[in-house]
Amino acid sequence: MDLDQQAKDREFNLREELEDKFLHEKIEMWKTDKEKKEKELDIIAAQNLRDPIIKELVDSLKETINRELDEEIKKCESERDSNLELARCKVVADNLQGVKAV
Repeated sequence: MDLDQQAKDREFNLREELEDKFLHEKIEMWKTDKEKKEKELDIIAAQNLRDPIIKELVDSLKETINRELDEEIKKCESERDSNLELARCKVVADNLQGVKAV
């Protein structure tokens, strides 16, 4: 393996690591935001213990928050996978151009 290929491999590995870290940071940020929203909803529910409509509404909003978080995570995971696949394709294309040049 030549130095150019090693550099490309290191670059791809770094890209993969950064994509994973970025995804992890986004997920942590969303989870923190979700927890804040749920705490606010819990306060509202506690202030209205006798109102079944409020309880039902709070439960529904919590379900929506969780569903939206799951959807965002899946979307970001898919974007990360697409970005990595494009990077892999670029490495393969570069390697093929290097073979043709020889």
